[in-house]
Amino acid sequence: MTTIDPSLMSDRTLLRYIMVTYHAPHLHALPRLRAATAGLSAVVIGEKSRLGALEIALRQLEFLLTHHQRKEETRLFPLIVRGDYAAASASAAEMSREHEQLDALLTRLSELTDGFRTEDPALERLWAALRSLHDAAVEHHRLEETVLFPRFRKEEESP
Repeated sequence: MTTIDPSLMSDRTLLRYIMVTYHAPHLHALPRLRAATAGLSAVVIGEKSRLGALEIALRQLEFLLTHHQRKEETRLFPLIVRGDYAAASASAAEMSREHEQLDALLTRLSELTDGFRTEDPALERLWAALRSLHDAAVEHHRLEETVLFPRFRKEEESP
């Protein structure tokens, strides 16, 4: 399979790539992960407290991520498509601050799961799914911060 470097994509293609590769899968995965966490807390002995904290962190992540992605798709991305770089830059500054909040929750997930490592077979699948979500979200933020946002911030600074 050949993959295209996102830095070589047009704005529209990159925005579509972000929505299909990251936004939709994140929103689909989070409710399932929360339900799996809640279900396991009833059967995994000695992990009830940690799984409860994990479920809370997942609820927070789902809430913030849902609102963050909605703002990107309804405010920021249309500004980029229209070429309104000044407004897009201001909106991106807000998105960057939200990325920091989201990254703190992702770090919390990693801490609660001991870096997504477990010797408990009952937790292995959940931990692997959480690692996958974590890694995809980190890559999603990196892509926006290092590829997408600099495009229009640079355009805004041009004479």
